Amino acid sequence: MKRLLTVLSCGKHLIRYSDGLKAQELLAEARKVDIIQDTVILLQHLPVYTIGKRGSQEDFKLPLQEVLQRGAEVVNVPRGGQLTYHGPGQLVAYPVLGLRS
Repeated sequence: MKRLLTVLSCGKHLIRYSDGLKAQELLAEARKVDIIQDTVILLQHLPVYTIGKRGSQEDFKLPLQEVLQRGAEVVNVPRGGQLTYHGPGQLVAYPVLGLRS
């Protein structure tokens, strides 16, 4: 059986990390109860560093205050990994899939 995939593209718009995360969470809840089909979100973030479960502020090569002064957002996330940068020109894909179907 073929499954359809909806692609939501934000084009060249830059999305704050927190807004992209909120969209993922809303779509995941809708997917769990089969309101929507499998979906992938394609977007570019405004400059942001995410600090995962294995990361810390000590992972920055610059003082945190300088990172913030340069306009980057810093967000602690409950995901694996250490320190990750996302920003303009980097396409990020967030799949929202029904794994049980």
